[in-house]
Amino acid sequence: MIKLSWLAVAGGALWLVAGPASAAEDCTELLPELEQMKQEAVIDEITREKVDSLLEDAAQLCEEGERDEADVKLANVLELLTSDLDEPERD
Repeated sequence: MIKLSWLAVAGGALWLVAGPASAAEDCTELLPELEQMKQEAVIDEITREKVDSLLEDAAQLCEEGERDEADVKLANVLELLTSDLDEPERD
């Protein structure tokens, strides 16, 4: 199975830490990127459900203008998607 490349992870992480102003400016731009990362990630079903829930919450928060809270959800998604990268590949 395909694992996330470090380049994709670094790009996502840099996007989130680029600064509160730029991340909060348009948090909806990160949603499709994280959705793509989720599709490429090797994660179990429970983690996938958590990621789906967090992405839904973040999208709603972005629409409501609650960008600080949305950024927290997006950071949690990134953490879930990248936390398995250090583990050895399972057969």
